[in-house]
Amino acid sequence: MDWRSDYGNYLIHQERSDWLVNQLARIPHWASVLDIGCNAGRDLRTLARLGYSNLTGLDVNDAVLSLPWPLQIIRADVSILPRFRAGAFDLVISVGVLEHVLDESLVRYIDVLSAKWIAVVSIDNVVGENYRPYVYRDLWPDHDLIIETPCPDGMFENKQAQMLSMPPYMFRLFEK
Repeated sequence: MDWRSDYGNYLIHQERSDWLVNQLARIPHWASVLDIGCNAGRDLRTLARLGYSNLTGLDVNDAVLSLPWPLQIIRADVSILPRFRAGAFDLVISVGVLEHVLDESLVRYIDVLSAKWIAVVSIDNVVGENYRPYVYRDLWPDHDLIIETPCPDGMFENKQAQMLSMPPYMFRLFEK
């Protein structure tokens, strides 16, 4: 299933964003945030409602650019990412994106950004034409893995993942 066909459903699942943002409670409100693959920006809007104000999202979806945003959204494909200075962001978020990038370009990109925190939601141990398995704790050697927990059942899975009996999504927070 193409994610664009389920765009409206993506917007209504606020409990997922609430859960994710709750996992980020230790991140101060002054932190600058980059969400790689922000889709409809629901996670960023949830952060904005809680008082975060320096928010940037990257997504390939043109429709996202036309929505009214109190934050910066940049159209970008993960294969051609914009340049930011090292340290431009305190927190980098990637939800359901990293495991689909078949080379290590996004891993290196996140490393070069030199953020204090990295938050990743991903499926583990799935091998297929659209998935790359990673040993996440080894990706960013300058960061410590401080939270690693399964996401609540059904909260991040789409219908395709459920039909294929994929493993649960995992949330990981790394800190430098």
